[in-house]
Amino acid sequence: DYRPGALSTYFHDVIRVEALRSETWKLIRETVLSHNPPSQVVEFYDLVSDQEELQSLAASQARSPSLNEVFEVFHARLTAWSEEMRSRQ
Repeated sequence: DYRPGALSTYFHDVIRVEALRSETWKLIRETVLSHNPPSQVVEFYDLVSDQEELQSLAASQARSPSLNEVFEVFHARLTAWSEEMRSRQ
């Protein structure tokens, strides 16, 4: 007996994607709002040496102090922008 949808489960996630980019760096933050608590995936790319964006540096434990500083500045700027946009809604 075939009944459409009888064995199907429908998942619907609400996802907010935010990004900040310069000529050299790109930070992408994806937040799944429908999870409790919301979950995040952060990607950070060096666009000079990784133009195809294949190796995210966000979770890299081997980041140099200067690269970590760039990451933190980008993350803070993206967070500030995101909060400003949400406050306008």
